[in-house]
Amino acid sequence: MDQADISDDEHYEAEKAREAFQTLCDTDRVSLGRIARILAARENLASADELISEAYVRTVSGTRRWKRSQSFVQFFAGVMKSLASDASFLPDSRKVEKIAGGYSALAGDQVLDVEAADNTLELQQKALVEEMYDHLDRHFEGDEEMQMLLMGLQEGLRGEELEGTIGVDTKRLAALRTRFKRQVDKFIAAYRAREGQSHG
Repeated sequence: MDQADISDDEHYEAEKAREAFQTLCDTDRVSLGRIARILAARENLASADELISEAYVRTVSGTRRWKRSQSFVQFFAGVMKSLASDASFLPDSRKVEKIAGGYSALAGDQVLDVEAADNTLELQQKALVEEMYDHLDRHFEGDEEMQMLLMGLQEGLRGEELEGTIGVDTKRLAALRTRFKRQVDKFIAAYRAREGQSHG
């Protein structure tokens, strides 16, 4: 039997996922587009469209299966996120950058930006925010709701837009925000302790 035809109590069949993608409402399409842009920028992928297209292929082929416990937006965002960090999916130029390290780990046109900034406070703050989100991403690995919250916050989503993207109500969003704030506070405390030791 073709994997795409398999259905069980835990997952939807691939055809159901294909239908869900094709009938996405405008709000959900916008949400997935935003998430794709975040992921593409974070991993230096060719484009957000490339990421969406590949996630769609994995979905309709049955390679990635939609759990019944997830909303379709949560599921599809998770597929894109795993693809974005998949070394085999990265464009060849990005693979070279990852191997080379140092300045070569930046896209060519980004190096000038870094040199122009010359380690200003703004650059330091940006680096700290990126470090914080990397830390939170690792801390909440496997927690789909929190992963969606992180991506939504990085895109600047608030209120109903954020609720719709994650697939939760206002009360649940408040609980997720509390968990987010708790971890941010821990990260900041650890950072200050580290900075205090380095200047002590």
